[in-house]
Amino acid sequence: MSDLAAALAKLQADLPRIKRTQPGQHGKYAAYDKILAAVRPIMAKHGFAWWSAPGLAPMGGHTEWRFVLHYVLTYLPTGETIDGSYPLAEGPPQQQGAVITYARRYCLTSVLDLEIEGDDSMDAPQRARPVRGAKVTGPEHERLRDGLHTATPDDRPGSIANSQRGGMHMAFSAIGITDRAERLAMTRDILGLPDLLSSNDLSYTQAAALLLALKERTGVREGR
Repeated sequence: MSDLAAALAKLQADLPRIKRTQPGQHGKYAAYDKILAAVRPIMAKHGFAWWSAPGLAPMGGHTEWRFVLHYVLTYLPTGETIDGSYPLAEGPPQQQGAVITYARRYCLTSVLDLEIEGDDSMDAPQRARPVRGAKVTGPEHERLRDGLHTATPDDRPGSIANSQRGGMHMAFSAIGITDRAERLAMTRDILGLPDLLSSNDLSYTQAAALLLALKERTGVREGR
C-alpha cells in the first residue's frame, strides 16, 4: 500500500457524516461551503490539501477543448495526488456558477467518499430549469440522465473513443480484472446497463463515467 493510500484510509476514518442543512429545490442538501468547512481542518491534520477550479481540457486528439472542473487532492508529505477533470455543460452565466458549485461538491464528496445524510441528490442546479440548447463539451452521464441537454455525438451509442478503450484496458488491469466476461459484467454493474453486450456499444459519455469509476477503484495516481 502506498503512503497516500494509507494516509487516505486514516483520513476517511476521521471524516464526519455530512448533514443536509441547505434548503433547495428538492428538500435540503449539503452545501459545498459547509462540507469544505467540515472536512478541511481534518484534511489539514492528516496532511492533505484540496484544490478545484474551472478550466479547459483537450479532447479529440487535442483538436477540441471542453469546459471542465479540475480537481486535485494532494498528500503533502509525499506530493502524491488524486486528480481529474469533471466535465461541465456550457450555459447562461447565471447558471454556470451553480453548475460549477455542484461539480465542486460532487467531486469533493466522491474523492473523499463522504457519507451524506440520507439520499442526497445534492440539489443539482439543472433540475430547477433545464438549459435549452446548452452545448455539452464533455461526458456527464448524470446530467444527460436528468434531461439537461439534448443528445450530442458524445452521447450516442458506439461513440466511445479509442483512447477510452485503452484507458479502460489499463484501469481494469490495474485492479486485477483480465477476463473479458468479468470486465463486461463490472461495466454493466457500474453503468446500470444490464443488456450491454460489448464495450464497443458504449457512448463517449458512458465510457467517461466508467473510467472515472474505475479510477476511483484503483485508488491513487502518483503525483505529476
